[in-house]
Parts: sequence; structure tokens; C-alpha cells
Amino acid sequence: GESSPDRFGSDRFTVEAVSPQQAMDLEAEQQADLPSVGSEGHSRLKCKPCAFYSTKGCNSGAQCTFCHLCGPDEKRRRKKERRLRQMARKNPCTYVSQQTQTV
Repeated sequence: GESSPDRFGSDRFTVEAVSPQQAMDLEAEQQADLPSVGSEGHSRLKCKPCAFYSTKGCNSGAQCTFCHLCGPDEKRRRKKERRLRQMARKNPCTYVSQQTQTV
């Protein structure tokens, strides 16, 4: 039968099997292209944004342990998200009522 395009406009996705060695080689190659050491976990959301990179510039450059791929507001966004999670843990009822009022 005929395949219909998915929501991304593609008819199908291609999945290619790779050996563990090929996967490690690919990861090493991708890391070589990163703007900083701390950017390594960016694609998995396991990075910490560099507070200086988007503002006055980072003096550590490629050796910076923070991510240079995150946008300028990412640090603020994550801080707000963390604060909301903490509030929800402390008092779930208040958090839910605040959320419903803002909607």
C-alpha cells in the first residue's frame, strides 16, 4: 500500500543500526564540533547554560564547563521552572489553584 506522510511531511524515517564503536566514534566527532566542553549534554538537556556567553562573553572559551548552545534566556527559564516545581512539592493544592487562576 501507499504510505501517507507523517506530521513532519516525511513519508518515513530511516533507522540505521550502528555498532557500539561506531556510536562512540560519532559521539566523539559531535563533541569535537561543540563550542564548549559544557555543551556536550545539550542535545539531551543535561547541560548547564553559561551565564556569560550571551551577555558579556565567556572568558573560558572552549574549555568552559557550561553550555554555549543554550539561548540567552535559558538560565532564567530553568530557574523559574525549578522554583515552580519546588512550590508544587511544598504545597500541591496552592500550586494547582494558582495554575487554574492564570489560565
